[in-house]
Amino acid sequence: MEVTLKRIGDDVHLRAANENGKTADFDNAGGSDGMSPMEMLLGSVAACSSIDLVPILRKQRQDLKDLEVKVTSERHPVGEAKPFKSIHMHFIMTGTIDPKKAERAVSLSVEKYCSVGRSLDPDIAVSHSFEIKPE
Repeated sequence: MEVTLKRIGDDVHLRAANENGKTADFDNAGGSDGMSPMEMLLGSVAACSSIDLVPILRKQRQDLKDLEVKVTSERHPVGEAKPFKSIHMHFIMTGTIDPKKAERAVSLSVEKYCSVGRSLDPDIAVSHSFEIKPE
């Protein structure tokens, strides 16, 4: 796996490109040209968990019609880096889904299979919840 990061223009607008040419834009916090690296990390942990969640629900024969993940976080207030203290992912699933199967699928995807989450500092408290909306 390889990603190349390149500065775009004269400011802090950066573009990452993978080996297949897919790109993602970064900017500093509050910038208009992309997400901040910390926002991108939150999106990455949610995406990684979701990429695992969807096939788990499919194997459980659950009728998932839509999925949204709201990610909230808390950062340490002091220090130069201000790393994450906690991350919470709230999965909003639409469809005909058994709550017990959804709970198991979310737990497996977040706690066992998500490689991004497993790569985080173990001092970061990662939690999750879910809700099911009917079609």
